[in-house]
Amino acid sequence: MSRRRVAVGALIVVMALGPSWLATGGGATIARAARPASAKAPGRDRADRSAARVPRGPELALTGCCTLPEPLTEPTEFEFADTPLVDACNFIAYQHRIEIRVDRKALEEDGLDNPRVNEAIAGLPLHRALTIALRPLNLTWYVEDGLVYVTTPEAYRRHLVTESYDVTPLMRAGIDAQRLRELLLQCTSGTWSTDAGTVSFVGNVLVVRQTYHVQCEIADLLRSLAGLI
Repeated sequence: MSRRRVAVGALIVVMALGPSWLATGGGATIARAARPASAKAPGRDRADRSAARVPRGPELALTGCCTLPEPLTEPTEFEFADTPLVDACNFIAYQHRIEIRVDRKALEEDGLDNPRVNEAIAGLPLHRALTIALRPLNLTWYVEDGLVYVTTPEAYRRHLVTESYDVTPLMRAGIDAQRLRELLLQCTSGTWSTDAGTVSFVGNVLVVRQTYHVQCEIADLLRSLAGLI
């Protein structure tokens, strides 16, 4: 992890826990994470004792749509020149042993008749390559039940999914429901309203209704928080 990512992660934790958490000595964990392993800071034992007071729970239970299917994480290589979208998707699907479905109805509603792909990519993970290849066509993708769907942004925004996250470790570390909710609203790209995305809690379980990619952002954010407390 780079120093910049550690610093950003530390800032997120401070935003979540608030100044009072730092005042009690909880920030010792973050300060130690940002320091090179070879450096010895004065009062290290005291910092360790302060960090030890932060309650620690089991790892976060993050499952479901926020996990990329393995084929989407594989490096890919393709070169399309004026290739029909369906043909390009079929080629990628065969190459990576994953099913890709084109939402023809949504494309027709958006006036897209047989769009063509012009892109050459090598060495990128498939999920990033898909995003790059579809962007010039004003299209996007999402995963449902292990299948990849290619569709329009409008149809994508209408396709909300509900995910549950056990955030007990974060609650034990002092991040209450209100702070966690505010953090999700501030640090993700989703639109939040009754029709576009909601956040609720059932005990220590965070329940989110959002689009696929925002759910992935939320899962990454929660993992980062869990790794830094």
